[in-house]
Amino acid sequence: MNTAISDEKVTSSSLSVALAWAVVVLPAAWGVYNTVLRAINLFTK
Repeated sequence: MNTAISDEKVTSSSLSVALAWAVVVLPAAWGVYNTVLRAINLFTK
């Protein structure tokens, strides 16, 4: 029984990395944008 961890390198394409970042960054940016807009309303009225 071989229980050693293999040393194979897993490479990912630039497209999949970009898509993963987009999945994380776009909703976060949308939330920050909406928060800033609502904060501006609090301080200007």
